[in-house]
Amino acid sequence: MNDVLIYLPFALSFLIGYLLISLVLKDTGPIGPLFRLSLAGGIGLGVSSYLTFLNFMVLDRFNAPFLIVGHATVLFLIFLGLLASAKRPASSRPSHKFPLTDILSFVGLIIIFIPIYYIATFYPYGGWDAWAVWHFKSKFLFLADSHWRNMFDPVLWRSSPHYPLLLPFINVWGWALQQKAIYQIPLITSLLFTFLTCSLLVSSLQKLTSSRWSFLTALVILTLPFYTKTAVSQYADVVLGYYTLAALVCLVLGGMQRMRRYCFLSGIFVGFLSFTKPEGLIASLLLMSLGSLYLLWSNNPKRKELLLSYTIGAAMTLIPSLLFYWLIAPANITSFNGFISQAPPSTLERLKVIFVYYLLEWLTPKWNGLLIILFLAVIAGARLCFRKETWVLPTFLFLYIAGVTLYYWMNTYFEILWWLSVTLNRVIASLLPVVLWWVFFALGREQHKQPPND
Repeated sequence: MNDVLIYLPFALSFLIGYLLISLVLKDTGPIGPLFRLSLAGGIGLGVSSYLTFLNFMVLDRFNAPFLIVGHATVLFLIFLGLLASAKRPASSRPSHKFPLTDILSFVGLIIIFIPIYYIATFYPYGGWDAWAVWHFKSKFLFLADSHWRNMFDPVLWRSSPHYPLLLPFINVWGWALQQKAIYQIPLITSLLFTFLTCSLLVSSLQKLTSSRWSFLTALVILTLPFYTKTAVSQYADVVLGYYTLAALVCLVLGGMQRMRRYCFLSGIFVGFLSFTKPEGLIASLLLMSLGSLYLLWSNNPKRKELLLSYTIGAAMTLIPSLLFYWLIAPANITSFNGFISQAPPSTLERLKVIFVYYLLEWLTPKWNGLLIILFLAVIAGARLCFRKETWVLPTFLFLYIAGVTLYYWMNTYFEILWWLSVTLNRVIASLLPVVLWWVFFALGREQHKQPPND
């Protein structure tokens, strides 16, 4: 019975996500089950996190019955929407068939994921930041009753009180049917997001390129020792990476195929992304700006409708982040502006150290030469990688890295070599799925036109 209770909250989240995806993408033609599942997992877990946030905003403490009733209410409303949409002609309903490629990809993902699960059992409590930040916040929310806001006390600065709470809220939902904060829940959460990232890579590339090489992206990710370590460490970097990838995949799909519904989903993922980490907020603001330009500059008579759908989706899921940063989050006391301070200032030497470290990071064994291979692939396929339909991907990556670099240079609170050594590799790991998707999509896309849908 306890095993059932461990997985039941996640099953409910996936069910909510799957039904929501079915409702949103109801008129977009056949959708592969693996692609649908890959999007549904992130949507469902994001909804569960936001319902948990609503629980604390309304009751000012954790309350399991509130969460259970909240999920049941969402399910009921989705069923009403599905019943209403069932009246449309049968020919417009999405296909639920299981094509052979989806079956083989799913089985292949399970097989290569077995070693990852085995490795994770050796680190059941995750890495250092998992204990000091994410698990700490999760347990504070779960156990502190009405005193949960004490975790934002500046004296607890080592736990990064200013970080948003999407991941801790997911963990709290996972404990909702338990009597205690068991360690299995954060472990399952991290493994789920790792699996969803890989399945989204494979299934979206199969949908857009029909390439036999799509599965190689998951194989590359899950056989890279450092990425595997990051995944099982139970940090929020994998969560950030998944939502960034999902937002960009749906944005490109919506723009290329002129589908408002994919633009709406992209906006939803952008909002969830903003609640993952401070870096996620930066990424989401970048995507809101770049995504709007991407849709407006497209040669599409319906671009205003696409932009409206994108904006509505983002507005719906940005609300918790805005409330958190406005009403709850304390100031970041580990931020020190070296641009306006005389001691210690942001010097040219500090900037040089950052760029030299970037160069050396490419050559470290932890990446197995993958970064160099991807760079060479982009150079060799520059004509394809920088096409009109994909410009948003390299532009986002460049501006995001530029923003991270600016923050490394400006914030002189930390000694720069130490700071780079403990954070840069995780920044790269969170962006790696997007880079892989960009390269494989640009080089593997078949040159054929698809009819626009809406």
